[in-house]
Amino acid sequence: MPTYTFKCDECGHEFQDLFPSSQSGGEGVECPKCGKIGVKRVYRSTAPVVTADSKGPRPSCCRGCPDSRCGL
Repeated sequence: MPTYTFKCDECGHEFQDLFPSSQSGGEGVECPKCGKIGVKRVYRSTAPVVTADSKGPRPSCCRGCPDSRCGL
């Protein structure tokens, strides 16, 4: 079972645990702090955002494109 992070609209408590994928949206999940049934899933981005101003290595798609087609 995957780990999902949820946040309760009622009390604001944020928690994570192993849940079956059938509960990935938060329906039927109980807040462990206040007991409310039905919470919201928290989505977080874990991938870095690469921009033209970013320092460090460039993605493999960018090899110094002379006409800047890749946007980096």
